[in-house]
Amino acid sequence: MAANLPIKTRVLEWCILNDRPVCARELTAILQKEYPGEAHVNEKRIDNTLDCYCRVGFMEPASLNNELGKDLVEYRITEAGKEELKYIPGHGNKAF
Repeated sequence: MAANLPIKTRVLEWCILNDRPVCARELTAILQKEYPGEAHVNEKRIDNTLDCYCRVGFMEPASLNNELGKDLVEYRITEAGKEELKYIPGHGNKAF
């Protein structure tokens, strides 16, 4: 079912269901397996999606790692973000 969701929605769903810090690099590798060949599944776009979810309060930065001179932000889902699960198809909303 996951590959049927829009990528941005799947990012949120994955973060809610796994409830642990994740960086864009790790999440990109996971989503590339679910959406093979999809050009929109790349580290830059996934990082942008995670940042957008931070801006609306669904996620927050969990830590900052410096790997080979490049900062990698790990994000974690917030309680407000977890509340959004009911709006994702297949998670309890009878309309979906």
